[in-house]
Order: sequence, then structure tokens, then C-alpha cells
Amino acid sequence: MNKKMFRYFYVLLILFIAININFISASEIDQGNDAVSTQISSDEIGVDEVLQDGEGCSTDTNPVETDTPGCSTDTNNPINENDGNGDDSGNDETPEEITLEKTSLSSVDYAIKNKYLNVYLKDSSKNAIANQKVTLTINGKTLSAVTNSNGIAKFNITNAAKTYKVTLNFEGDDKYESTSKTLNLRVIAKPIYTKMTIAQYGIFKGNCLNVYLKTEAGKAIANQTLKITINGKTYTRITKKNGLAKLKISLKSNIYSVTIKYAGKGNYIPVSKSTKVNVLTSKLIGKTSYGKVYFIGAIGNRSSKYKIAYVVGLHSMEHQIHDSLYKIIKNKVSMKYKYYVYRIVLTNKKGSYSTLRMRGQKLAKNYIVPHAKKQNFDLVADIHSTSGITYKQ
Repeated sequence: MNKKMFRYFYVLLILFIAININFISASEIDQGNDAVSTQISSDEIGVDEVLQDGEGCSTDTNPVETDTPGCSTDTNNPINENDGNGDDSGNDETPEEITLEKTSLSSVDYAIKNKYLNVYLKDSSKNAIANQKVTLTINGKTLSAVTNSNGIAKFNITNAAKTYKVTLNFEGDDKYESTSKTLNLRVIAKPIYTKMTIAQYGIFKGNCLNVYLKTEAGKAIANQTLKITINGKTYTRITKKNGLAKLKISLKSNIYSVTIKYAGKGNYIPVSKSTKVNVLTSKLIGKTSYGKVYFIGAIGNRSSKYKIAYVVGLHSMEHQIHDSLYKIIKNKVSMKYKYYVYRIVLTNKKGSYSTLRMRGQKLAKNYIVPHAKKQNFDLVADIHSTSGITYKQ
């Protein structure tokens, strides 16, 4: 082989080696579709090339710190990866608990056949709940009705006259809690309506509160149970033949609220009455062989600073006006001022008109005048009539 051919061979060998070296380097870098090459843009200093492995992580032992969303390079003040609008999986909040409004159902425990029974649906503040479905189950049959603006669901009761076990139910919703009630419902075919009256509203301590139970036609109803509540206590009394029930009053002088209830029985319709009674005190301040003087009070507004006294019975022959005023004022439970009554009672009513007048005047002079002076009354009024009437014997 001459030198010229050797030179060509040598050049070809070098080219062959160079081509193979480039091919191997490229194949080592390009390892398929998963291979990634990242190049940092050139700046004034130069160009840095950072290679990443197949998982997308930098192979640089001193990687450039990047502020990617959700990551922090500050080890002293780590940022929660869900800061901002995202949810914090490390600080799960307990779902807010919804409190439902408590409810109640109520109705009377009797119904008149072929008439409507009213069932009331109310919230815990006793406010009516409207537009809600309420059911009533009686004798195996369930009826439904929707409450009106007053919270009343109306049910037409057509069952035979007897007592039934009834269930009232409200299923509730996303605002109101469910509730139910069971009661014994008395169905009445021929109702007898009742009424209650109180004999006197002014009652002296130690005397009785007298209550009469009668039909609307005025017929007395005997052997019936009345419940009388006064001053926070409830008493049970049974009506007598004349429909009268009595409760002895031992309370101190004041005005008291009274509630009297009759639950009904058989065909008798229940009735109740709420009112006020005036418990009075009466003090004997003087007496003679022919008469006595009583001091009664206070009556009316016991907190009033104005004190007014009436004198009745001074002239006994004028007793009608005296008796009428006395009855009216002692039965009054609502008055503007504080009142007292001096009552003259003649125990010996025999004698002439002049004699009886003089006896009353003497009792007033000897007992009422000195007593009234010590009471600091704003007004003392002596009640008279223009003519006298003889007492009934």
C-alpha cells in the first residue's frame, strides 16, 4: 500500500470513529419519549443546562429554587400547600349542625260528632305554624289537614259517640322538629253546654269562694268535679245538689287571680273561667248594745297613694243605698285608688226613724271619727239617701 492510499485510509478511519462517537453520545442522551432536557435561558453571565431524570426531577445537586404553586422552599416558614382558596386537608372543619325548632300539638279532649276538631301546631315560643301537614289517627283511620294562618288544622269527626284513643302527628321538615301527641278523645253526639258563675268577688278572709255550675238553661249540675287554682295552688271540689262548690279562703288581704276548670263528663261540655277575687279584711273597731262598727279594707288599687273612705249605715233606714254601694265596692277588683269602708250595723233595729238615725250617728261619732283622723285619708264620704225604707223583718 503506497503512502497516498494509506493517507486516504487513515482519513476514512478518523471519520468513521468520529461518526460513531457522535452517534453513541446522542443515543445515551435520547432514551426515548420519557427523556426530558431542560435548558435555562441564557443571561448576561452565560447558559446553564440542567438535566432532569425520567421522573421530572432535577439531577443538579444544587437545583435552582422555584416558587411553584403549592410548594415552599422556606423551611423556617412553610406555606400550607392549600393556602388561598383551596381546602385545608390538615384542618378539616366539622359540618355546621342545624338545630330544628321544637314544635307542639294540642287540642281539647272532646269533639262533637259531625263537627270540626281544631288541632293547634305551635313552635317553642307558642307561635302558630302555618301551611304544615298534620295527621289525626282515630279508630284505625288516618285523616290529614294543613294548618291555616293561625296554626289550626281542622278535622271533621264523624265517629260514633264514645271515647277513642287518638294520635296527632306532625312529621316536621328542614326547619321544624317532628312531634306527636296521644289523647283520649270523647266524641259527644248530644252536647249539653255548661256555664260557671261566682257568687261574690269580694271575699272576707275566712269565708268561702262560692262557685256555681249549671247548664246554659240554668239547671244545676250536681256531683261534678271542679278544679280551683288560686295563689299557685289547685284545689278539687265537688258540686252539691244546687251546683255549688265552696273553697274556704285563708289568704291575706289582696287581689288574686283565680282559674276554675270543669273537664266535662258524659254529654256535658267542659267549661273554664279565669278571673280575679278581692280578699278583704274586716276589723271591729267599736260596739254598743244597739250596734257595731267595722273597718273594711283596703279595696281596689292597694299601691295607690290616694286613700278614700266611705261611711255606710249611718242612717239605717236608708240601708238600700248603703247596701248597694257596699256590695259594688267590695266586689270591685280593678279601681284606680285605694278605698276603705266604715260600715255601721245596728243590732237593735226597733224604734222610731229618729231613734235609729241617732243610734247610727252616735256610733259614727264615738268610733269612726277618732279612727279616721289617724288614717290620713285624702277623702271621707258619708253616704245618704233622700228617703228611708223600713228593714224587711
